[in-house]
Amino acid sequence: GWLELGPGAGRDPYDLAHAAEDYFFHEVATDHGRAAGVLRCCAAFLGGEAAGPAADLLVRCLEVLAASDSGSGRWLDDVAALPVEEFLVAVEAMRARFAHDHDLMYTVVDHYLEVRT
Repeated sequence: GWLELGPGAGRDPYDLAHAAEDYFFHEVATDHGRAAGVLRCCAAFLGGEAAGPAADLLVRCLEVLAASDSGSGRWLDDVAALPVEEFLVAVEAMRARFAHDHDLMYTVVDHYLEVRT
């Protein structure tokens, strides 16, 4: 009911992907605090069976946070706190998503290495 997936006029009752995309764009991508919260929640799933989808969502949150960053960079610290194995899952997702523009990935990796070394 919360995702409004029930039958309705002109609505596909099984369109969970569409509802999730709408939610992301209207609720997460427009709110820096929510995007940071979702990023931290996704990090908890990077080591398990849901690592792929969690990494993809984490990367989308990174895009939102980088675009709306006011210089605080706290989101970079959230990523730098990841264990190496989970960070590598996130980097692979960044590499796949940013195939032609690696600037954000370089920023994240540089910060991770600064914090870790």
